[in-house]
Amino acid sequence: MALTNAEKQARWRARRNALAKEAEAMRQTRGRRGRRARPADDVNAFISELYDFQSDYSRRLAAWRRLARFSDEDRDHLVGALHTTANELTLMAQEFTSED
Repeated sequence: MALTNAEKQARWRARRNALAKEAEAMRQTRGRRGRRARPADDVNAFISELYDFQSDYSRRLAAWRRLARFSDEDRDHLVGALHTTANELTLMAQEFTSED
């Protein structure tokens, strides 16, 4: 069965939107050079970005912790959020190792 013009346009819009989202994600990623970048360069850029984030967040959290007075409830929420983030990062790592 042949596609109608409306179906063709819908597919074209879906492809265009997907490419636009991909381009936006690549634009927001520091150090990434686009589609023709070598995979090793992309990996290094993502690793560098992750380490920069972890280092910056750890430094800011340590400084904030010295200044702030936490209630037990606040401390529990922060620890829970840190554990949730760690679990999500673990799941991301597992996805990469399971794709091979």
